[in-house]
Amino acid sequence: MLEFKINSNLINILSIFSNLLLCLSRWQVALDLLKDLPDQDKEENDILCGRFLVASWKGLTALWKKKKDVAGTLCLRENENCLLENMQKLLENISSKEIVVGKDSKSAWAKFVKTGLRYNMENSLFLRMLRRLTEIVYAANAPDQSLTLPTLYQMIWSHSHFLSIIMARPDGKAEAAEKGDLVELLFQLVTMDTTGCTNQHIPVLLGVYDATLSKTDQTLLCILHVYEEKGFATAEFMPWLWGVSSVEHYQMRKNFGPSLWQQPGMEDVLKLVEKDKMHQSVLNFPVSRSLKPQVCEAPQAAGEMYDPCFFLPLFASVLTPECVVDCRRFVESHCLGFVLAGLASNDADMRAASCHVLSLFYQHLEGARFAEKRQLLYLLQCLQNGIHRPNLQVPNIVTLFLARTIQLLLQPDEHMYPLVCRYLLVRPDLDLKAIPEFHIMFFSTSMEYKTERSWILTLLVDGLRDKQDFQLYQNKSVFSIALTFYESPISDEHSKALVMSLLQKACCIKEAAESLCQKHGLLSWLHALVIRRKGEAGILSQIIQLLHCLWSTLLGTARSISSDRDVLSEIQTTAQTQTTVTPQLAQEVLLVCSSIFESLG
Repeated sequence: MLEFKINSNLINILSIFSNLLLCLSRWQVALDLLKDLPDQDKEENDILCGRFLVASWKGLTALWKKKKDVAGTLCLRENENCLLENMQKLLENISSKEIVVGKDSKSAWAKFVKTGLRYNMENSLFLRMLRRLTEIVYAANAPDQSLTLPTLYQMIWSHSHFLSIIMARPDGKAEAAEKGDLVELLFQLVTMDTTGCTNQHIPVLLGVYDATLSKTDQTLLCILHVYEEKGFATAEFMPWLWGVSSVEHYQMRKNFGPSLWQQPGMEDVLKLVEKDKMHQSVLNFPVSRSLKPQVCEAPQAAGEMYDPCFFLPLFASVLTPECVVDCRRFVESHCLGFVLAGLASNDADMRAASCHVLSLFYQHLEGARFAEKRQLLYLLQCLQNGIHRPNLQVPNIVTLFLARTIQLLLQPDEHMYPLVCRYLLVRPDLDLKAIPEFHIMFFSTSMEYKTERSWILTLLVDGLRDKQDFQLYQNKSVFSIALTFYESPISDEHSKALVMSLLQKACCIKEAAESLCQKHGLLSWLHALVIRRKGEAGILSQIIQLLHCLWSTLLGTARSISSDRDVLSEIQTTAQTQTTVTPQLAQEVLLVCSSIFESLG
């Protein structure tokens, strides 16, 4: 009974507080009291949170209206951000996404949104908060609002600062965070209600889109996908062009009209493709990404890699039989290598799309006229003969070998040209369970043995992506050979650096890290290497980075960026207290760390 009275009094106090939140000093007290509510009072908690939200809307609306008289003062900006941050903390205390904000909040919400968009459109914190609030205010069981979702969507699109924010590039006036938050807000609104969408939005969205794997571009592609599903992205915009050039292209269409405007084709697409960026996309193809657009975690340097969810359907649309295709240019720009890399995807739909694009390209290649046509046709035939069942997943190392081989076929003066041609001519089909020419190039006895060994080692480093690749390397004794070769007299410094890179790439895969320690004695090998290379700072630094990568993978923790000594101290501390790995393995790690400390002095 006493606990019930305390809880009842606490709720009454919070109800009073909800009407006094215009004073910033009372916010922290209210948040602390909310935390003290017991778990069984979730319903009361949601009601109070709704009152607090309405109070904060009113407070911010009143604060923004002051900007009419005192525009941009530092005090107003600080109070504004403080209220927005407190609203964010309030939403973190909510157990359910659907809370009751009350029917009397309709006018307060409409004034909050309109005033906020008018004075605060360029505030990233406001855009993030508005996105989270729309989930609550326009939830399925929430009362209807006077400000509807289509109206809100059109208000954002018609804002005077909308284009300056969303069209900003890294060197533009607007911050990247503001553009990203605005795009996420648009995606939130368009997934909840599509009645505000029009086909006039398509050129703007394509002009903003850079076709990369950055989070903003992934979100934009999801928005375009929604427009396409609802029939707004009609055939008049196909094939989709992207970036600033697409804005000029669609503007010309608007000026000339349908009768004088020429439909874009493969040549227009290839003009927009950056060769270096496409090459990086081949090396770092997102094998875990599905063909259907979705927002995933952006990889490192995501802005320098193209998105296959956009390019594979695009290539399919410009490789239809009626299109004119410059096959040699398609190969030179690494587009064919990008399609081949898709055969290694873990997603069956992505592999099927890659196979479809390859079949379309093969038809155009048969009718093309250029010097290397027959070699490319033969390579694709060997690949087709090696795929013994439909939609078979090809290992990353094989797709990367093919991507590099097609570039070599265009450069007959290269030293590697006769070597890859000899490999292709040995048999009419590709062995998808082997590493192409590994033993021949690694143990080469020619005068250019360093070039050949470097080429195959680089291929091994770039082709190791997941545990399936590691298993293929394991079956071909790659790591046993690499560990033995490292300290041999015929090993040069460049080859040693590539072996270290290969080991570090393997240590990023949990199954590979465990196997290297248990079956290949990697820690014992590192300990012996530290003793032999005592005093060589460059080698010791490589060993520390390799050990750090290995240990982080085994523990499942993120790698921290710090000095070598700090890394060693962190590894020693965690090795003495962790319970994830076996004690014997932890002792071996401690032994390597102590040996490195002795070598560093």
